[in-house]
Amino acid sequence: MHPNVSLDLERCGAKVLGIFAENDDFIPASAVRALEADLEAAGVEARLQTYVGVQHAFMNESRLEVYDAETAARAWRDVETFFEAEL
Repeated sequence: MHPNVSLDLERCGAKVLGIFAENDDFIPASAVRALEADLEAAGVEARLQTYVGVQHAFMNESRLEVYDAETAARAWRDVETFFEAEL
């Protein structure tokens, strides 16, 4: 995902939740699809969720130009649900 980070997914022993924005110039949909394929190939159980109509950093309250309170609240509920189920 990040150009300066290399992931060793073969060693990943945890389930993964990914939160992404539909309108993201930093992490395009093609990168999310590639990550999903890499996770699947490595046998990592993952849920990658792309939230429609929002931009990168939509959960960041200090970035008012992109913050989306409604979608952020939904994404936080999804994170909490994931943690409750997996931790």
